[in-house]
Amino acid sequence: MVAEQKQRITIPVSGMHCAACVSKVESALGDLPGVEQAQANLAASSAAVVCDLGQLSLPAVEEAVRGVGYQVPWERLELLVLGMMGTHCEEIITRAVGELPGVVRVQVNLGTDTVSVEYASSLASSGKRSARPSVGMASGAMQLTRMRCGASSSAKVRVRLTIAAL
Repeated sequence: MVAEQKQRITIPVSGMHCAACVSKVESALGDLPGVEQAQANLAASSAAVVCDLGQLSLPAVEEAVRGVGYQVPWERLELLVLGMMGTHCEEIITRAVGELPGVVRVQVNLGTDTVSVEYASSLASSGKRSARPSVGMASGAMQLTRMRCGASSSAKVRVRLTIAAL
């Protein structure tokens, strides 16, 4: 049997105005599978959950908060990605960035060579989950390296994309 990995995740919550709002958010988050404890903070416009990341997804957290009438304004990063060539690159980038810790949503726009990433900063900085692509930060630029992007598993192609924050 695998031991549960409990982690504290803090998310932004907008629209709470009183103690009843705090209670609604705490109740909604506390009912999610894998959540051990939920606590909302009116003054900080946030909520924290202690949970098993194997059972809980960030989109489920967002859906629970939205379901009781509040918003989750995730951190957002707009990236300029040079070298994308079609939907194959779009799929690779979406998968690679989406596997990074804390990433909630990835949108690739091939027309403007941009990638929009919504993420939970409390998880993105922790690096608790491992991701398949290697990602390095240097001078404000992020470099993604993805192996085996060929049509078959025997074809090994290295795709290197330089991503700079806009």
